[in-house]
Amino acid sequence: MVCLGCLVDLVDLVDLVGLVYLVYLVYLVYLVDLVCLVCLVDLVISSISFVNRREKKVNARKGKSSMFKPACPPPWLAPSRPSDTADRKS
Repeated sequence: MVCLGCLVDLVDLVDLVGLVYLVYLVYLVYLVDLVCLVCLVDLVISSISFVNRREKKVNARKGKSSMFKPACPPPWLAPSRPSDTADRKS
């Protein structure tokens, strides 16, 4: 089986006319899948690396490190403001 992703990867190996002819032949034989497992894994890996690169660029612009931010404490553990405690006592 050949998938469309694998055929697109062949662009580097053959010229455009050869690729069009190859796609036409494969369609005639009905051996085309939309996506194969290899292309699906490649797509997931490239998506993750793209997101990581974009996050690094955004963090670099903001002057932050690429490490994850610490989570905010839940409201019941957050320190209360003095005005809140004064309202509760009265």
